Amino acid sequence: MRLALAFLAAAAVAAPLAVRAAGATSARPAAAARDTGTVIVYASCAAEQNTMIRVDPEQVHVRQGDAVAWRLADETNVVDFAISPKEKSKWPYADTPPYRGGRSRRAVASRMKQKAKGTYAYAVSVTCRVDGHVFTVDLDPDVVVDE
Repeated sequence: MRLALAFLAAAAVAAPLAVRAAGATSARPAAAARDTGTVIVYASCAAEQNTMIRVDPEQVHVRQGDAVAWRLADETNVVDFAISPKEKSKWPYADTPPYRGGRSRRAVASRMKQKAKGTYAYAVSVTCRVDGHVFTVDLDPDVVVDE
């Protein structure tokens, strides 16, 4: 299922990130990521009251030890963005959030905690600049870690 919604500048929608693997979550980070799940952030900043934001996929699935990278779509007019877990204490990555990205750089979570499993909510915040006015729009999709 894909999410495509228009939001007011202060609007936010909640969605989780899921990590599935055998065992309990550990605070000890695993070795380097073996693969990367990619999420594309689409956003169109027309005005503070008329901004569209969505991610594809809405729920990214990765395996134990994988990384997640978020990048802006080529056609977006967003300046930069940040990825923040909804519950930092339960986040499956040892990297310190927020993960920041922009027009020429991805935001990446790469050091997954050993035996992470479950669904994890996170927020995508995009910064828009329209006619000299700067504002932020939020969306809350999911990351899922599978075995």
